[in-house]
Parts: sequence; structure tokens; C-alpha cells
Amino acid sequence: MSPAKSTLPPAPGKRLWLKPTLTGVVILLCGILIGSGLTSLVLWERMSRDMRHPRFTPERISEMIIDRYDLDDEQRVRIRAILDSNREQFLLIRDRFKPAVDSLIVDAREKVAEVLGPENADRWRRDFEEFRRQFPGPPRDKERRHDEDRRRDRRPPPPPPPPAPED
Repeated sequence: MSPAKSTLPPAPGKRLWLKPTLTGVVILLCGILIGSGLTSLVLWERMSRDMRHPRFTPERISEMIIDRYDLDDEQRVRIRAILDSNREQFLLIRDRFKPAVDSLIVDAREKVAEVLGPENADRWRRDFEEFRRQFPGPPRDKERRHDEDRRRDRRPPPPPPPPAPED
């Protein structure tokens, strides 16, 4: 016959609470890290998408306004028209200043390369171009027109005009 295992309670002073508490703390910290990481990823993706495609920002803003406020069809059309008009003005201003901004960026890149010296200048230029590829900025005029045509095709048609009053 085999000897029976003893099921006596643990000796006094033994820390039975330590292992479950530490396990709980580790699980909690892992949850915090995972939640923070996923939140950061989602925010980064949304921010970088907005930086790459600013032409869709008015559309997203108008959808937020329409969802938040109880608007009739006329208000929806007017809000979209206002935001589209502002977007067009913004794009014109941006296009006017883009060459100057680009030249400042190139100037800054080259000045930094001079400070870094020949041993790091090539690496700096490669890193800089990699950053520019990740965040290419807004599309050029031809791409913008193509995207506007695609966006216009997705837009629901405006509501029909109200019937003329009968005399």
C-alpha cells in the first residue's frame, strides 16, 4: 500500500497570497501594455492616413457633423458645400506655397548633412528619404483630380429640388 499524501494546512507565516497577487499584477500590466500599444497603433494609423490623404478630411468632418446633429437634407448639402469650398481654397493655397516649402526642406536636409559630416551624410539622406516615403504628403495635382473624381462618384446625388409652388 502506498503512503498517503498529507493534506495538512501550510505552516504559519507562509505567504500564500504572494503568488496569486504577483500573477494578477503581471496580467494587469500585460493588459495595460497591449491596450496602450493597440490604441497607439490605431491613433498613429489614423493620423498618418490623414497626413497622406488630407483631401478626405472635409468629407470625414461633414460625416461627423451629420452624424452628431439632426440635419435635414438641405443642411447636409450646404455643410458639404461649405467644407468642399474651404478644401478647394486650402488646396490652392497649399499648391502656391508647396515649392517654397519643398526648397526649405531640401535646404534643411543639406545643412544637416553638412553638420553630420561625410561619414554620416549619406546615411542621413537615406533616412530622410525613407521618412519622406513613409509620409509622402498630399498628392500632386493630377492625382488629386483623379481622387476627386472617385470621391464625386461615391457621393450620393443631391436631393431633388422642391416642387414649384402652384399659383
